Amino acid sequence: MNPALINAAASNPALINAAASNQAAAIKLAENRGAQRVVLISVILVLGGVAFGIYKLLQAAGIVKTEAEKLAERWADFLDRWQGFNPNYAKPGQYNLSQSQIFQYADMLSDGMSWWNDDETKLLSALELIGTAKNLSAVAKRYQVIESSSLRQDLNEALNDVDERKKVLAVIKNYSDWDASLKNSNINI
Repeated sequence: MNPALINAAASNPALINAAASNQAAAIKLAENRGAQRVVLISVILVLGGVAFGIYKLLQAAGIVKTEAEKLAERWADFLDRWQGFNPNYAKPGQYNLSQSQIFQYADMLSDGMSWWNDDETKLLSALELIGTAKNLSAVAKRYQVIESSSLRQDLNEALNDVDERKKVLAVIKNYSDWDASLKNSNINI
């Protein structure tokens, strides 16, 4: 800048007052914009919090389901629809396991689903060895005697992880008598 111009401006009180007034107005305008931004951000956060709260209330009321709840419903639906878990599905002579194998596999499934720590390897091994839906039905009948509960219900409670469910489903899909209507449907567990 030109020193002569700065000196001339410095000696003129009207210019100094005008500059100070403009500077104060600019500061006030910046403060107002800053305050407006703070208010806008606060409003957005409050509205987001209210929306989240409403969403959680709707979930608690059962109106809106979480993704985990939807997955659990699809898994339970599969367990209900597929006949292999039904202890009355296979009649004697329709399965190809001996009584000792039925007892052994029922025990393996029982041991694989404990309250404290599921043994996924034992559970999957038993399901692989069983091999067919009719065989599984016979094992489910024995399991019901041992545990006083259904294999379907216990699997539903024990397998709460999506990856565990997918592993069980992969084993069951290899059964020779896998239900064709389920095989071709979109089971997204």
